[in-house]
Amino acid sequence: LVVIAVQFVFSSSSMLKLAGAHEGSTGAPNEKTCAQTSCHADASVSPGTLVNTLTFNGGDSVYVPGETYPVKIRISKAGIERFGFQVTVLKSSDNSYAGTLVATDATRTQLQNGVAPNTTRKYITHKSAGAAATSTGVNEWTFDWKAPATNIGNIKFYYATNATNMNNQNTGDQVFLSTFEIKPKISTGIEDKSKEAFFNAFYSSWS
Repeated sequence: LVVIAVQFVFSSSSMLKLAGAHEGSTGAPNEKTCAQTSCHADASVSPGTLVNTLTFNGGDSVYVPGETYPVKIRISKAGIERFGFQVTVLKSSDNSYAGTLVATDATRTQLQNGVAPNTTRKYITHKSAGAAATSTGVNEWTFDWKAPATNIGNIKFYYATNATNMNNQNTGDQVFLSTFEIKPKISTGIEDKSKEAFFNAFYSSWS
């Protein structure tokens, strides 16, 4: 019975990892990481600079209030066949949840609600079908993000990825943490400058 119970725990842990990250595991302010939530008990946690990539709107880094933008998360780690991820989006000035995450690939990704003490935050993570590598040593996930209705200043994406060793246990995996900050698009006032230039030219021609 003890052996069966232990096998069940390991099996449940494996299924849980494949089905998505624990809520609140991005390493954002006031959050834990996957290595601290017992999902990946002894996982190494590293900066994701050389492993993780977030592409916002095809390579942009500015937003217009109310607009919706495509986002892609990519992890590259040689020899890994199964990956996971989780993302949340926070206002840089006070770490409150910003905008709206939208799951556009219902087969591979899913939305999550926040848990205490961050109950107002939202997350997007992988599903079981989204854990397998999309190519050798690489996985990618896509989703949309809708900007807040008003300009709230800089906004930061917090994202964590997990490279698993596929041992069907909660040990020996690798967690990588990254951030990506975007800024509100500032109007250049081109129309006003054009009007000003036209007025000056008109005035000069009659002076």
